[in-house]
Amino acid sequence: MKNVYVEIKESMKKRKLFAILIFINTFIFFLLLTILYVYYFNVDTKTDSFYSQYEGKNIYQLSDNLLEEKEEQYFSSTKGLETVKNFHN
Repeated sequence: MKNVYVEIKESMKKRKLFAILIFINTFIFFLLLTILYVYYFNVDTKTDSFYSQYEGKNIYQLSDNLLEEKEEQYFSSTKGLETVKNFHN
């Protein structure tokens, strides 16, 4: 095992620029991993805190299948706007 360390040390002395680039690359890699972990943990925490407000209650989501032209047609007609107004009230 001692021989491996000696070889690494000699290699780093011979190729200083290459060794520095490897260290910089490793640092950037771990920095990105840390940022991704913190971002994921933060998003997960916000999601948990949002749903904890409604614990024991039903949560509903609305969605539709109106895409592009169908959506334009629906909202350009007065019947569609009245339907949305009634739903909102």
